[in-house]
Amino acid sequence: MSTRSVVIALAVCAALSAPAPADTVEMTTFYPAPQGTYKKVTANSIVLKPQDAAPATPVEGMIYFNRTDGFMYVYRGGAWGRLLTFSGRVVGQVTLASDFNLLQSERNVLVLRFRSTKRGMYSFHWEGTVNIGAPGGRYATIKVRHCGSTLIQQTIVDDLDDDPDTITNEDISGSSMLQLNANRDYCFAITGLKKPGTPTATVQSGAVDGRGAVRVVAP
Repeated sequence: MSTRSVVIALAVCAALSAPAPADTVEMTTFYPAPQGTYKKVTANSIVLKPQDAAPATPVEGMIYFNRTDGFMYVYRGGAWGRLLTFSGRVVGQVTLASDFNLLQSERNVLVLRFRSTKRGMYSFHWEGTVNIGAPGGRYATIKVRHCGSTLIQQTIVDDLDDDPDTITNEDISGSSMLQLNANRDYCFAITGLKKPGTPTATVQSGAVDGRGAVRVVAP
């Protein structure tokens, strides 16, 4: 084999074994680091990494996304609160004027009627306390309904010490989200009844953000 033929063979082998050219990768770095303080930040979208619990050392204005209930929270005034309730507008609220004694048949405790302003997820909040004194096996039932047939939440209120002469205070507060259409009339109600043989079962009256109240917040 001539010298020329050897050189050509090596060149072909080298071409076959050469790696393919790499794709172009662009990387952007920041100085100072991303966790620094910026006067203005513009982005097409921002993703909050879901957290199982609130940050341990919050500061005023901090926000995070809760993995468990799927809501964003903001730290304001020394406490965490759902971000929606801070930015939404209250479209309806009602407060129980006086204590409501439950009977053995289901009755409306509170009814809120309102008109939606736009299509979206509306936030419903209800707050209340049931005072119950009953022997063992007796209880009261509180139902939160979207008027008509939709049951949102049902709570069984039991006298913890089973002593009819000692009143137990049970918190029935809660919240929910409902998808509503725009410019429609809606109704939201709390109903209740007590099991036969329950001598005392009363929903206590109070103010909004206290006891015996219902509030709806628009998106």
